[in-house]
Amino acid sequence: MIPATLGFLLLGGLWGQDIDEDALFGDSTVVETPSVGWPAGRMDSAKAVEVRFGGVLDAVGQASWKEGSLSPQADGLSRLVGTGTLDVRLPSGARALTILELDHEGTPDTTSWALREMFLDVSVADRVWLRAGKQVLQWGRGMLWTPTDLVNVEGRTLIDRPGAREGATGLKVQVPFGTRGSLSAFAPLRGVDAAESLMVAVRAEMVLGTGEFAVSSRFRRDVPWALGFDGSAGLWGLDVQGGVLWLSGDPQPRAVLRQGAWHLEQDDTRAQVRASGGLGRAFRIGDVPDRLRIDLEGFWQSEGYGSEVLKDAVRRPFADTVWQPLDRRLVDGARSMGFPIPRGIPTASGDGLTFLAAQGLFEPNRHGPLYLGGMASLAKFLVPDMVLSVQGVTSVEDGSGAGALGTRWESLHGFHLQPLLWVFWGDPRTEYVLDGRGVAVELRSGIRF
Repeated sequence: MIPATLGFLLLGGLWGQDIDEDALFGDSTVVETPSVGWPAGRMDSAKAVEVRFGGVLDAVGQASWKEGSLSPQADGLSRLVGTGTLDVRLPSGARALTILELDHEGTPDTTSWALREMFLDVSVADRVWLRAGKQVLQWGRGMLWTPTDLVNVEGRTLIDRPGAREGATGLKVQVPFGTRGSLSAFAPLRGVDAAESLMVAVRAEMVLGTGEFAVSSRFRRDVPWALGFDGSAGLWGLDVQGGVLWLSGDPQPRAVLRQGAWHLEQDDTRAQVRASGGLGRAFRIGDVPDRLRIDLEGFWQSEGYGSEVLKDAVRRPFADTVWQPLDRRLVDGARSMGFPIPRGIPTASGDGLTFLAAQGLFEPNRHGPLYLGGMASLAKFLVPDMVLSVQGVTSVEDGSGAGALGTRWESLHGFHLQPLLWVFWGDPRTEYVLDGRGVAVELRSGIRF
């Protein structure tokens, strides 16, 4: 099935139209900066190697007044995040991109770095485009939830964290058909040590009228089958988007309490559904079109965890345990929403949250069965370059939630300032108050160069 899928995409290039490189490059995290060109040897003098280098330096400070936290962390934090981007484009159309991130945490006084993206783009006969390396992909539709995203390793958060998104390592093949649609395949290479462990995700996108629609799937031996549909369109003055994913079985092990101990259980025959849907609209205020934007979105999964997993505070033994290294994307996602971050040496017993975290199975905003989220933004607030925003998300099953109110101002010279007020509510040991109930204030400032 996998060779046939890749062959189908490559043969599709025989009928594909010329590639719009700007559209293909749109799914990358690139810092826009003035470019510097050098003549490319014996190539045509009108062509040059185009090199772009830029970056963003962000400083983040937070103070909180919360109670009931399950984490021993301090009430405040400070971070310094620097992101650098090197983007090289050749006259042939090939492109190389590297994004590095340096992160310094003030409270523990530790510094770490991460390679967020690093890939090479090349075309084959101007019909097929190949991208090899670590990359962030456009796969699925949604603001907070994209259930049909089968490839990216880092989900979305209520407010984007400082820095760049974590990419997935692999090979992408794309065959565009002008403005009518495209065929894509992605083979992630992380953890692949044999041909049997190779997975291929495929996606077909098409334009129908005023809407865009896509069908996605993935193929791997001895792994539950996945089939997804997503789309977006304008209806009755509203922007409507959503997606649904069907899985033939558990995509990963589940935490199950059985005979007084926490177990890992994976059922390849447990069919399940994940779905999201949202609508939004932009409003004219005065003489300014699209000044106010309001969006609503929801997410449901048939096999989400109930609230009893987090509320069970009894220390129980762990059985069938396979300890996983702490995933960087879970750390970043948890920190940006105020969740406690597990640290220290794993033990062989604990409560439900400890077991989930130790196995890398706790995902904020995707833990329970049903979520609702909303966001609104007002441009030209107080001054022309300032945006006022309010955002919130709640877990319907346990009643907890988090909200953020803030402004963002950016000057013509790249300096930006973003104060935020966070609010966390809910009963003890529910999802959004694991790090306590109450409020937190945060200030972000930085410069783009």
